Amino acid sequence: MKSIARFILLWVALFLLSMIFILPNTQIYQSAYERFDQVIVEKDLSVPSGPQRELYRHGFAVGFIMGDSPRLIVKIIVLQTLVVIILFAIIAGLSRNRSKNIVLPNPLDSVKNVFSHMLLFMFGIFNRRASDQLRYYFDLPARSRLIGLLAYTIIFIAITFSYNIPESSVSHKLLLLSYLQIVIVVTLILLVFFSKRFRKHYQKKLYWLSLTGFLLLQILSVVTGVELGQDQMAGGQAGVAFTDFLQIKTLFVNLLIVLAFSFYIEVMKQVSMQKARMDAEMSMAQRIQRDLLPELQIDNKSFQLYGQTESANEVGGDYCDAIRISDHRTAITVGDVSGHNVAAGVLMSMLKVAFRTELTYMSDPAETAASLNKTIYENKNKFMFISFLFSILDIKEQTLRLVNCGHPPLVHFVAKEQTIRTYRTGDIALGLKRDTLFQSRTIPFASGDIFIFLSDGLLETTDCSGKEFGLERLQNLVNFHRNETPRHIYKKIMTATDHFRSQKPKRDDTTLVILKIN
Repeated sequence: MKSIARFILLWVALFLLSMIFILPNTQIYQSAYERFDQVIVEKDLSVPSGPQRELYRHGFAVGFIMGDSPRLIVKIIVLQTLVVIILFAIIAGLSRNRSKNIVLPNPLDSVKNVFSHMLLFMFGIFNRRASDQLRYYFDLPARSRLIGLLAYTIIFIAITFSYNIPESSVSHKLLLLSYLQIVIVVTLILLVFFSKRFRKHYQKKLYWLSLTGFLLLQILSVVTGVELGQDQMAGGQAGVAFTDFLQIKTLFVNLLIVLAFSFYIEVMKQVSMQKARMDAEMSMAQRIQRDLLPELQIDNKSFQLYGQTESANEVGGDYCDAIRISDHRTAITVGDVSGHNVAAGVLMSMLKVAFRTELTYMSDPAETAASLNKTIYENKNKFMFISFLFSILDIKEQTLRLVNCGHPPLVHFVAKEQTIRTYRTGDIALGLKRDTLFQSRTIPFASGDIFIFLSDGLLETTDCSGKEFGLERLQNLVNFHRNETPRHIYKKIMTATDHFRSQKPKRDDTTLVILKIN
């Protein structure tokens, strides 16, 4: 029943459009118009002037055609019935293959949206569907909203100028009314895009304001048409018939323009919806990653530790962790997955779970790294790898056992000597080879010593000229702020890198962990 109702509704709409736009552009209709004036004079009939007279003339012309040339009406009816059948067949076909249709996942809804925009562009009237599309601009930057406003303005101007309005004193008034329609609709869109107060119940506001503006313009157009008729009767300038303003060619050009832009808006809607879903999923991924990588902060009688990871994109591939193994032993690690995208973030999450699992069974850093390497190798694609620095802090032995798997060096400030040392072990990154042996190194420490764990994103931060921040600047900062807390040292280093980078966007994730022995 719904399909039948939709078919009838579409058929009636097309019939009315045919009567309003197509029929008046036929020669027989013009003859009927002229015959109407003859009948009025011959029979000395009293017919009201203005809009009522035009309605009488239009009715007379339709009746004349139906009596004199019924074949024309039959042709229009048959043709539009075929058009409606073809449209329904296309819509039904699209609906059946909805899963295969990427651009328009809901064809019937999309067609309704397109017709809504045709109503908007041809008559300047917003309905619910046409106004609903505007909300996809709300969350876009001001520049994007301005571009959208410009697009709407251009389409209205294109439709207005496509009419062949003759150069005369009266036609200038009609042209002004056409401009006024553009001003009304564009002003309403401007208010929606840039006025948050207007957005409240904006759909109803757009409908009633645009409908009111349309009716006012129609009244002004009728008044102008009456002036045009009076000038003609007074023997003034040559009159202009309605068909001079709207020709068949112009009609189809306008319809094509409106149809093209309506489909563009519909496609943009689908893209915006997909982007909104992706943004929501990305936001969830960010929250999950924040939970997986909380801020590290430990302060006890033996040592102080502070560190965290900052992602260059929504989801990063850097990793840092501090895990208490026993009363006097703590595992401290940093890692960097190749790339800084969602895939890197997923592999980073797997690294954390795998590392904590391995740590419950093994205590030797080299053995833990070898087992972790095998796990990573078997669960990632061949193009990815992880640089990894794993250490165990032993307060009782006053040593730090270190394994460096292709990661930037560990920086060690030796308080007693007032010197900076760096440590690597020469091992390759995790995930490059399945069976790899790693070596560990034992580093003694004393009170006041500082260890810096970091990722290459910090050292490779570049300024506007392409120069890198480098290890030397980091060592100087650690030496200068050696008497401060790890949190304070962290902030000084990160502030220095931000100042060094200036306005240049961050290109890689950065991880920094500061360990200070009490």
